[in-house]
Amino acid sequence: MTEKEVLKIANDHINLINKENPYADKMNYILTEAKEYLSGFYFDYEFELKNNEENLMFGGAPGFLVTKDSGKVIDLSWSELNKLIK
Repeated sequence: MTEKEVLKIANDHINLINKENPYADKMNYILTEAKEYLSGFYFDYEFELKNNEENLMFGGAPGFLVTKDSGKVIDLSWSELNKLIK
């Protein structure tokens, strides 16, 4: 899988999350830099606030993996992230 293909999959994933985001008037997720691991490319979930919003708190997965073999997007827990092999 090429870097261009991985970035398109990751960007499509972020766009879908933003489309379904119930807080879209307050924040949007942004695409972060890929980190390569043996099984795929990892991206942190990161967001930018709109309209000087403050005190927004969100929990959930730290990021997602685009697998090298199939291009599948997998949300990772903190535990799963710590087990990824470089």
